[in-house]
Amino acid sequence: MGCFPRYKIILVALLVIFYSKSSYALRIVSLTPSITKQLISLGFKDNIVGCTSYCPLANDKKSRAQIVGSIMDINVEAIVRLKPDVVFANSLTNIKTVNKLKNLNLRVEIIDYHKSIDDILHSFIKVGQITGMVEEAGKIVDISKNKLEKIKNKYKKYQKTKVFFVLGVNPLFTAPNGTYIDDIISTVNGINIAKKLNFGMVSKEFVLKNDPEVILIMDMGIASQEVIKEFKRYRSITAVKNNRLYTVNADRLGSPTLPDLIDLIDEIGIMVHER
Repeated sequence: MGCFPRYKIILVALLVIFYSKSSYALRIVSLTPSITKQLISLGFKDNIVGCTSYCPLANDKKSRAQIVGSIMDINVEAIVRLKPDVVFANSLTNIKTVNKLKNLNLRVEIIDYHKSIDDILHSFIKVGQITGMVEEAGKIVDISKNKLEKIKNKYKKYQKTKVFFVLGVNPLFTAPNGTYIDDIISTVNGINIAKKLNFGMVSKEFVLKNDPEVILIMDMGIASQEVIKEFKRYRSITAVKNNRLYTVNADRLGSPTLPDLIDLIDEIGIMVHER
């Protein structure tokens, strides 16, 4: 190596670093909207060649991603035709679909379904590890943790507020214990009235009995307005009496990712504590 010019050694080293960090070679299929968002946050938008009809790229005309089905109904043949280097799924993806893909020698990475804010942070790191963007993912997670700590301290000074979070209607569905939404409520110094439940289906009588001070409703379009209209009939509920019923963006809440999740938590904190 003694006669090899130093500048050429440096050039080769730079090229190795560039191509090892570059995402140019990866062809990715994402079967979960939240993972798709994480990949976009890490700079892999142009590498996603396949996604579900619920993913944020589904209606993006500039995206190269092809629709490979819905979250629960995946077209395996369509995925195979895309020749992905990696397929991202989560623990809710149909196990038969996962096994079919693996039997076809496709690399499938399972990201566990989020049950807490920490789960979301860990999944972001895992996606970074799988895609070779560990450092970048770590930086985003560190910044998010710092912001999260500030948010916790910000709302500690407020009195704890009873919250009911509506995630669905007919039947009425909420966020019970062991969900990241329950974790979000606790983070902003709220009390989830469904915290002691292990299942999310509840009755209006349950809501009346527990008398929430704030009602948060995942935005379901017209259905959300119907929920608000229905609850306003029950003037004995403190949240209704004080006109403290708010809608929360369904896409941001249902497919949480960094760094947007941290901003959303702060916005929910404002809803919970503003008077």
